[in-house]
Amino acid sequence: MSRNFGFNFRFRGEVGVQGILDRLIRAGWKADDYGSVSYLVDPDFFDWQSTELGNLTAVCASLCETQESGRPCAIVLTWKDTQIGGSFIFMPSKEEVTLSPIINPVRRSDCEMLLDFEWYLSRLVAVLEAVGMSGLETFDFAD
Repeated sequence: MSRNFGFNFRFRGEVGVQGILDRLIRAGWKADDYGSVSYLVDPDFFDWQSTELGNLTAVCASLCETQESGRPCAIVLTWKDTQIGGSFIFMPSKEEVTLSPIINPVRRSDCEMLLDFEWYLSRLVAVLEAVGMSGLETFDFAD
């Protein structure tokens, strides 16, 4: 049995990839997936790409271009030096971002099968509220 867990963040208006990434990076999130930048701009949303950390500016441009063309895109971000993080998926509408916390997910200490939502929310809510977050949904269920 596997688990599916994550967050859907909604915004009052259009907020592009660059505006959200800039804020997340200033707050302590890093585009560091074990020494590489991992991102997804594939039209079939399947073929993840990886590049050197120094290529982040080019990756951001590619993500923005993908979103502008009406397709979803994604990038892996981790929190500071913890190697805890996941895939941030930017929807074409620019009004929704999904986080799939798949990299070393933080579990609740009192119930290991559940994600520790507060760990993630404490590092995301203030940042995303500053760019117009209007609401969020969390989910954690067994497949």
